[in-house]
Amino acid sequence: AQKLEKHELVEMRRIAALVYKKNKKYKQSIDLSKHDKMYRDAMETARDSGNQELAESLLRYFVEANMKECFAACLFTCY
Repeated sequence: AQKLEKHELVEMRRIAALVYKKNKKYKQSIDLSKHDKMYRDAMETARDSGNQELAESLLRYFVEANMKECFAACLFTCY
């Protein structure tokens, strides 16, 4: 996953995020998904983690970036 994380193709980095998610490294997966603007993957990872702090930090990220649609989608997905 670490090699794929630095790959030039977005889909390879997406696979790295999915590997992190499967290995329960949710924060790394969410950070990688946010970096690549794969917000749906980040939301699903936050939901699957069951960790309220991760979900809230993702919501805060959307508020700070003024992404109203992503904020609403994250609320719907995580809660």
